Amino acid sequence: MRYVKIPKSTLEPSVICLGTASLGTGIPPDESMRLLDSFIDHGGTFIDTAHIYGLREGERQISEKTIGRWLAQRGNRERVVLATKGATLDVKTKEHRVTPEFIRSDLQDSLAALDVESIDLYWLHRDDPTKPIEPILAALEEQREAGTIRYYACSNWSAERMREAASIANQNGWTGFVASQVRWSLARENAGVETDTTMLAMDEPMLAFHTQTQMAAVPYSSQAQGFFGGKYDRHLTQPDPPRKRGVIQRYYNDANFRRLEAVRTLAERRGCSTNQIALAYLTHQPFPVFPIVGCRSVEQVEDSCRAAEVRLTAEEVALLAQ
Repeated sequence: MRYVKIPKSTLEPSVICLGTASLGTGIPPDESMRLLDSFIDHGGTFIDTAHIYGLREGERQISEKTIGRWLAQRGNRERVVLATKGATLDVKTKEHRVTPEFIRSDLQDSLAALDVESIDLYWLHRDDPTKPIEPILAALEEQREAGTIRYYACSNWSAERMREAASIANQNGWTGFVASQVRWSLARENAGVETDTTMLAMDEPMLAFHTQTQMAAVPYSSQAQGFFGGKYDRHLTQPDPPRKRGVIQRYYNDANFRRLEAVRTLAERRGCSTNQIALAYLTHQPFPVFPIVGCRSVEQVEDSCRAAEVRLTAEEVALLAQ
């Protein structure tokens, strides 16, 4: 495993981040504990969750609660860079919740569910471009000064809004956002597939912003829903189970199949998995990148963690991006 410092912070987490949206729900509690143990055993330290992850029979925050029980049972809070997200969009009412009031209430909920006194990295899960930024940052600074969070960051914010936030933070002498979480992988998405306008994918303005500022990126969907994992090719058009059909809808295009061939060739040459090559592409950008991996077995955890050991040349990175 490699560990990389997040600029403008003292955090130095593992370059691979474990996504935990399914812990305790899609992944049973006992298996969730094994996944978390395996991640730590393979050198992982960066764990990402959210206030809205895990809903079952009226119980909320199951992911955070599962992680909280694991931390308490293992006594390893100091080994973990713990990140969670709040103030997300209400998916039922479509109400935007990026306000100081919702930030405070969601954060308190997360602290209780995780059973911790402080969160290392607190994300604003979605943005509302109609809201002024300064009161939002002021609320986060209030929590940082109170010690409930160490640093804060943004998820699904545009380059324009991140630039404005950085300027406001600078004017007030605040640290501001230290990272951005956005959908990003080696694969190119088909146009028009994503209908949720509050969920953003990495684009050229964002890449320019991260390169210029060296702000860390922590991309979700970093494995393109398994497109580079070895189960997909041009001839597979009706995968089973049906949930995999979303991969076809989002990622089946000529550019991605060319990239898939390049990934396979490079993986064979390097003696590693295709998944590891796809993740290594992200960790070899000109600014710090910490891909979030969605693992459902200890074997997948091991494979993804080993991606941190793969070193690509500048020529190989350029080849993959063509």
